[in-house]
Amino acid sequence: MGLKSKLAMGVMTGALGLSLVGGGTYAAFNDVESAEGTYSAGTLDLELGNFVSGTMDVDKLVPGDSIEREFEIMNNGNVDIKEVLFDVTATNHTEVGGDNTDGEFYEQFKVEIFNSDSRDVLADLKADLHQSEISMQDLINAPAFDVASGDGFNNKDGDFNGKDSDTFHIKVSFKDNKAKDGNGEYEQNKYMGEGVTLDFNFEATQKDGGAR
Repeated sequence: MGLKSKLAMGVMTGALGLSLVGGGTYAAFNDVESAEGTYSAGTLDLELGNFVSGTMDVDKLVPGDSIEREFEIMNNGNVDIKEVLFDVTATNHTEVGGDNTDGEFYEQFKVEIFNSDSRDVLADLKADLHQSEISMQDLINAPAFDVASGDGFNNKDGDFNGKDSDTFHIKVSFKDNKAKDGNGEYEQNKYMGEGVTLDFNFEATQKDGGAR
């Protein structure tokens, strides 16, 4: 059983926004046949908090600007979440001038902070790539990886009256490159007016089944 939620981050050299795109639950079912009692499937419900009210825009993004946000991912169901797999997909790239590739544009955005309950979830990726910092292009190229802290999002004892959550802190910066071309213009000028939609995908998977 799995459930996917997604944050869409629209990145442009004129605007940057984050919004909640999806979410939901798997409905439970009941089966009362020859055995006494009721058998129900649990509910897996991953919620992205803090983004339910709409978008947060930053206009006229220029080199040196950054956007920093905190949000929660919550287990609102009654099934333990084993892991939350994260990946990034890029769509709707708007290119102006044709002087660069998609990847070169995505490389301009540096992921300075990506923590889950103060744990650097990019530590393993940095080690794999032998890099001290991660760009948005690195995240797009990377396979999905677990961002849940500890042993996942465990539900509570008893009737599950509470919620389990992780607090995420993310900061993305537009690199400020002072290099100039032969005409004395900044090399980053070629990115003016470009944009892309970046989907931050979170997929929750249930805990391993066992004897009950």
